[in-house]
Amino acid sequence: MTLAFIDPFTSPYEGGPTPINTALEAANHTAEHGPDNGLGNYVCNVLDASADYKAWVNAMPTQKPKAIATYQTNFDKRNDADVNSAIVSYGETLSIDQILFHGGHWTGGTGSLVTSRPLSTTFNPVVAFMSALWKAKAYDAGRLDLIVLKTTTATTKAFVFNSRGKLSHEREVLLPANITLTFVNQTCLRTDLNVTKVDHSDKEIPVYVVEVEVS
Repeated sequence: MTLAFIDPFTSPYEGGPTPINTALEAANHTAEHGPDNGLGNYVCNVLDASADYKAWVNAMPTQKPKAIATYQTNFDKRNDADVNSAIVSYGETLSIDQILFHGGHWTGGTGSLVTSRPLSTTFNPVVAFMSALWKAKAYDAGRLDLIVLKTTTATTKAFVFNSRGKLSHEREVLLPANITLTFVNQTCLRTDLNVTKVDHSDKEIPVYVVEVEVS
């Protein structure tokens, strides 16, 4: 089945300096101002009220496949090949123009890249931003990229995590390996984000919003 298109910003988020009407505006706001708990809560509340999002969750197996459960709760012990097989077997297809977020380091330049392992994405730009800081990833990369992913074909499988438990705020959507990500645009929103790493001096890095198409 194809999962229904979901846009959490059909009604604006009013908690920022200006109303946020689109996923891209939400990414820009997060990149410029940092984690906004109000925005994160807004996205969760919209999804909780969405029949389409409930249908996404209900389309997944009642019991998480073991490989995916390990990926979510014990990431360092995951098996990427098994995770990927589970996404392909149990996931459903995203609609064209579906937008999700990923926080990390874009390495595709102005071209394209094919992913070599499953890709964790989310409806929540605040979660994506924090993910980019996890284990000093942004510190090591020398930049933080908040990546806005937009599907261009109805062929991309996705495994949707449920909205219960201690990780419910993450609103995670797991995409398989071997998808093509194509650069569209990038915008630097700030150059002075202070980041830390154990046993290293603090430093300031730039924060970019990178727009990418998924096929």
